[in-house]
Amino acid sequence: MILLVIALLLAFAMAGGGLITQQANSRHLAMEQGLSSAAKNAAHSGAGYILSQIFYPDKSRTQADSECAAITGSITFSVPGLTNCTAALSCTSSWTAGSTEHNYEIYSTGQCGSGESTTRSRTQVVAKR
Repeated sequence: MILLVIALLLAFAMAGGGLITQQANSRHLAMEQGLSSAAKNAAHSGAGYILSQIFYPDKSRTQADSECAAITGSITFSVPGLTNCTAALSCTSSWTAGSTEHNYEIYSTGQCGSGESTTRSRTQVVAKR
């Protein structure tokens, strides 16, 4: 009888340990998914910021080229959902000789979290004018 009780206690302890491990893994996965989503949103927000800088309000091609060349560095977000997130930004403009169409390549890399819990997402936008 004592052996049966000990075996049952051991079985319950192992099952409880497994549940605790599973819960910790689920919590970690949920945090990673949240950071991944925030990093993607930070990258998209950075790209949107660049687009607004080079095209709004109805800038000329020369002004857009100048704005694009001036974009370097990063943005640090402070809004809820993007706290502790940044977006590294870059923009290049190019055109083919004899063409009136300009191309703008925009790169934005969103990064959220810190230490081992850091997630990055990169967005590339090609805009033509």
